[in-house]
Amino acid sequence: MRRSSDSHSQGIESFTRDRYPAEPARLKSENMRVLDGYNVHITHLQRATGVTDWLALMQRHDRLPLLLQVADPIDIGAPHLLDGGPYTWSELLCNIVGIGSDIWGPPTDLELAGRSELTDIVFEWLGMGCWSEPDGEIATELKRRIHLLVENLNQ
Repeated sequence: MRRSSDSHSQGIESFTRDRYPAEPARLKSENMRVLDGYNVHITHLQRATGVTDWLALMQRHDRLPLLLQVADPIDIGAPHLLDGGPYTWSELLCNIVGIGSDIWGPPTDLELAGRSELTDIVFEWLGMGCWSEPDGEIATELKRRIHLLVENLNQ
């Protein structure tokens, strides 16, 4: 007779193995490492951003400012990207689909600096509860900083 924890453990292992294979096959791309296991993520990124060719976007030098322009501020009550939710600042910081991830490819020094600034903004956004008052004074200032970041990245 199996203990319930054994069956739970097997279920998690099966889910993880099926959804995130240990050694997924690599898609052919000269400049990036994109894993087949990320196709569902790419589909949701395309839906949420309106980008039809994600791989082509990842080859562009202005990919970060372009995505910052379409990314929404974080709303902790909104559905997650994979549940049909919006593309938010948090996706740019995510280890799975964000700056420096396998889907993103190697980041430039400018992108790493932009990520650092975005991290600070997101930390303040969440710490000050701006998600609950997105039109408040602090939230408006943080959105202004995002626009300045986009301008700086485009120079």
